[in-house]
Amino acid sequence: MELVHQHINLKIGAHNISLNVPLHQEPLYREACKYINERFQYYRKIDEKQSVEKIWALVALETAVNLRADTRKTSLQPIDEKLQALNQLIGAVLER
Repeated sequence: MELVHQHINLKIGAHNISLNVPLHQEPLYREACKYINERFQYYRKIDEKQSVEKIWALVALETAVNLRADTRKTSLQPIDEKLQALNQLIGAVLER
């Protein structure tokens, strides 16, 4: 099965980016572009004297931290669910 790609153009900051992306991921790329631009504007408003490079570094750092946090949350979720179930069982036994 061949993966169908879509050609899209994105504007990130002052840069126009032309990409071929998997068709089913086009909305994800557009949402990510919007998020990156919003975060850039957020950091720019905090301190308008910051260099563009520093603002992009802050956006990259925030995005990476969020990604790592989401990855940890996802990987620990099954364990947390099992611990909650065990706590309920222990609580039920102790109440007897």
